[in-house]
Amino acid sequence: KEREQKTGGPIPEIRRYVEEHFSEPQLNLNDVADHFRLTPSYLSQLFKEQVGVNFSSFLEDLRLEAACRCLDQQMPVSEVAEKVGYSSVYVFRSAFKRKLGIPPSGYRPK
Repeated sequence: KEREQKTGGPIPEIRRYVEEHFSEPQLNLNDVADHFRLTPSYLSQLFKEQVGVNFSSFLEDLRLEAACRCLDQQMPVSEVAEKVGYSSVYVFRSAFKRKLGIPPSGYRPK
C-alpha cells in the first residue's frame, strides 16, 4: 500500500519556525513542541511521517548546511559553531565529522 505524502497540519509552519530559529543553541524538540502546544512524542512522530527524517536530523542538517556556507567564507571554526547554534566547538566538530566524513577544518578550500 502506497503511503500518502501528507502536507497539512502544523508541519509546514513548524518547519518554517525551525528554519528561522535553528541557530539558537537551546532550540530542541521539547521547546518546539511547547511552542506549538504539542507533546514532544506527537511532534516527533508527525515530523518523521511528513518530513521523512526525525526532528533532530532535520535540525542538525540545517545547522551543518549553514556551517558549510560559513566555512566557504573562511569564517573560523569556533565562530561557525556558535553562529549555527552549537553550544560547543567540540559538539560541532563531532557532528560535522559524523555527517560529512571530514572535520570542519578539512572542508575549507586550500
